[in-house]
Amino acid sequence: MLSKDHILFKGSLSSLPLEIRQEYIRLAQTRYRDRFNLPPPNSGHYNALLSLPESDSFERLIVIAGSKDSLIGYASSFRNTKYDNTDRAEISIFVIEPFQNTGYEFLLLSELLTLLSEKTTILTFSTREGSSVEQFVRTLGCVLAFTGRWSVKILDRSKLESVKKIAKQRLLQAKSKGFSIIKIENGKFPRNIYDDVISMYETLWRDMPSEDLDEEPEVLTPERFKERYDILLKTQQRAIAFLAIHDATGKPAGITEAYLSSHHPSVAFQDDTGVLRPYRGNRLGLALKTQLLEYLLENTNATHWMTQNAKSNEHMWRINEKLGYQEWVIHKTYQIKRESLLANLETLKR
Repeated sequence: MLSKDHILFKGSLSSLPLEIRQEYIRLAQTRYRDRFNLPPPNSGHYNALLSLPESDSFERLIVIAGSKDSLIGYASSFRNTKYDNTDRAEISIFVIEPFQNTGYEFLLLSELLTLLSEKTTILTFSTREGSSVEQFVRTLGCVLAFTGRWSVKILDRSKLESVKKIAKQRLLQAKSKGFSIIKIENGKFPRNIYDDVISMYETLWRDMPSEDLDEEPEVLTPERFKERYDILLKTQQRAIAFLAIHDATGKPAGITEAYLSSHHPSVAFQDDTGVLRPYRGNRLGLALKTQLLEYLLENTNATHWMTQNAKSNEHMWRINEKLGYQEWVIHKTYQIKRESLLANLETLKR
């Protein structure tokens, strides 16, 4: 029977002992393959994440099972501790195949719950559709709250010239409707519109479909905005964005942004894409993403351009289809109140 003796480590992610870091990284890479069906980032990516200093903005906890030479699985949590949704923890669970459904998921989660702050009252679990973890969280009484569609565009550089023509055409179309599009790297937005960009992001975040997730509206302060780019730089990532400016007012109207990692050069991860409501109907979303496509083809070695959208967001899916995306994998987020989960765990123990 499994017991606490099978737990190798529990605590903050940044305090993970050096002697098990490489084994943990191999485990995390295996989870990445399982979740995305793609080659994972190299070890440098995970070492950079592990090296992030403790922060008053978020909390990262982890419980690992196995021996120092052979890890079996882990459960981890991420919680905002400063700006909003401080009562929520995002839980990840992964157990290697030979040990799935043998009680390790139950043990790891139970031990992780003992680490969580009393402020944590809502738990979410992100799972790949059809995975053993999805089956496990459903047995716990968790309720499906969000379905995310991960889709991929294969970046074919033989199409660069035709993409350049289309990008130029869409740039001119945007200009004819009163919008300019500019490239931004690593969050270095023009100072005269910096506060407006932050306000635009906050509005776009709040406007994105959250389906049935029990979330507070996100708060974006200048400090938090700067933090996100600081973390990217500390983890050897860079951000490339294309920003639409409303010429008549000089205000930002929409944006698309992707992240690129020196430790994972084959994949470009799409982050936010959105257009403020007053400026919709001008095909700015498609124009912005076409500029980004041209940049990725011409200036990177990425072969896969990945993006996730709420499956209910049909408008963004239509834009992605026009750009040549194909559905890749479905991730489902389940949600439960902490007190309900604890009661259900007790019932399952009997």
